Amino acid sequence: ATFDIHRLWSHPLVPELISSMYKQLLSIVTTHLSSEIKLNNLDVSFYNMSYPIIYDKHNIYKQGDIKLDRSSNIQQDVFIDYKSQILSGVCLGTSFIRQNCIIGKSTQIINLILWNYVQMSENHIVKNSIICDNVLLP
Repeated sequence: ATFDIHRLWSHPLVPELISSMYKQLLSIVTTHLSSEIKLNNLDVSFYNMSYPIIYDKHNIYKQGDIKLDRSSNIQQDVFIDYKSQILSGVCLGTSFIRQNCIIGKSTQIINLILWNYVQMSENHIVKNSIICDNVLLP
């Protein structure tokens, strides 16, 4: 379903709406013990609302402050979320990379979903996988 949204096959649910979906994280929640109002994930949500998703040709979406090396090869159907770093020689194809991920040099990624705070060292080949939060691939 993630790649269906990315390829615009699930219109009207398209990647541009992802930013606005984060606004819902700011929903007001009251606790049973008090009538105090809390904001869920305020800093993350505010950051996402501040940076719109930028669309490039070949279904490449980028959001916010990302570091993308010039020698990296971004093929098609790729989403890179804010504060992620793509180092030199990386080849990305059909991938969804969430926030604060670091992809090491000369790594090849195809058909991959990376959740938040994933770090990959150099010279990996990863295909057809989902890697969850806070994973370190040495």
